[in-house]
Amino acid sequence: MKRDLTTKVMTKCKDVFSDICNVNLFGSRKVIRPEDLEVAESNVVYRDMAGVFREHRMDVRMKHKVSNAEIALYCLENQSEVSNIMPVRDMGYLYSGYNEQIRKIKNENELAGMRYYTKVIGDNQKLTPVISLVLYYGVNEWTGPKNLKEMLDISKEWQAELEPLIENHRIKLVYLAGQSDEKRKGYKSDFRHIVDYLFFAKRKDARKLREMTKDTTRKIIHPQEYLHMMNAITGDKKYMTIADEFNKQGSKGETNMCIMMDMVEERGIKKGMESINLLNIRLIQEGRFEDVKKASKDEALQKRFMKEYGI
Repeated sequence: MKRDLTTKVMTKCKDVFSDICNVNLFGSRKVIRPEDLEVAESNVVYRDMAGVFREHRMDVRMKHKVSNAEIALYCLENQSEVSNIMPVRDMGYLYSGYNEQIRKIKNENELAGMRYYTKVIGDNQKLTPVISLVLYYGVNEWTGPKNLKEMLDISKEWQAELEPLIENHRIKLVYLAGQSDEKRKGYKSDFRHIVDYLFFAKRKDARKLREMTKDTTRKIIHPQEYLHMMNAITGDKKYMTIADEFNKQGSKGETNMCIMMDMVEERGIKKGMESINLLNIRLIQEGRFEDVKKASKDEALQKRFMKEYGI
């Protein structure tokens, strides 16, 4: 999905990734620091049970390291729509993360001349924890399954026998638009603006959305990533217009929400003036001097003339 591809760009920013994890996994405590993160390959190649090579793709994965010691592997999956197989997909991400580690240890052992055969790896060789998080960007509630049992067809007569035997894998789902004020305040990165937008959009609070665009205190560290994400979430092309303007001006680094929106408004005014000037030239060329006067006083007539000339 286009939106999911775009959100990868922003969530790959280490400060954003650590912020998301800290808020949603550790109660907004600063457990993960951006400088302790290392981007991990998203595409994992592995052999299935038949020995055939397969590829498992995830959105964003980061290794958490402190003093060269690997603490955990974190996986973020971005969902713009509800998936009815998410628990199984999530299990696949965990499997890929652990299986990748086993293959690496096995290869290192073989290079060192150590072979464990049926054991595969040594008894003292342990794996790094793999933790996955599903970010849901939809405005409406998540209606898909949140755990494995919700996907299973077990008749009532067999529930008592089978359910105790099943490990009920639950996804760590984050419904961004439904997060509380207190939760949203925990975000310290650019992701706070995304979550606030989804929160206000869910409630159709136009006043709050307008206030966001005029708020000079809303600093944006990654303007291009933020703009591309907002374009994907809203479908509003004005965000790409601002991104293009940033590129033209060679703007880099920190900015704020108000500056961004002023840029698109100024560009819109400039473009509008250019269109009016072009219309006047066309009218004058055809001797329609009275229409020039009329159009200057009547916006609806001006628009009709522009449509007439394809301006």
